[in-house]
Amino acid sequence: MRGTAQDGVSLHVEGGLLHIRILGDAPAGGLADCFREALATGVITDSMPALVDLTRFSGRVDWQSVRQISDLVPWGRDETRSSRVAYLSDSPWFGAILKVAAALYPRTAHRRFDDAPTALEWLRAES
Repeated sequence: MRGTAQDGVSLHVEGGLLHIRILGDAPAGGLADCFREALATGVITDSMPALVDLTRFSGRVDWQSVRQISDLVPWGRDETRSSRVAYLSDSPWFGAILKVAAALYPRTAHRRFDDAPTALEWLRAES
C-alpha cells in the first residue's frame, strides 16, 4: 500500500488477475510506484487482466502516473493475448476518464462495471 489507509493505492495479483485499489485522494506517484515495485518482483506479466477498484476513490487523477505506467507495463503489446482492464466506478464523470485510458492503451479493452463479479467474469472470459 502506498499512502494511508484512507488515501492510498494498493496492488496485488490473485488467480492471474491484477487487482488495483485506489482510495480517497491517493498520493501523487503512488500508482506508478506500486507498478515499479510489482514489475521489479516479477508480479505483473504481459497483457495481464486487471481490475481497478475506484469505488472509494475521491481525489484527483494522477495523470503523470497513468502515463508512466503506459511506458512501464507491456499491456496490449502481446499480439497473441487479449489485454483487458475492468474498472469499478459509479462516478458520473468516469466515461471521460475511460476515453483517456483507451487512448493511452489502444490495444487494451477497457470497460466500466458496477459490481466486481460481473467485471471478473468479463476479465476471465476468452477473447
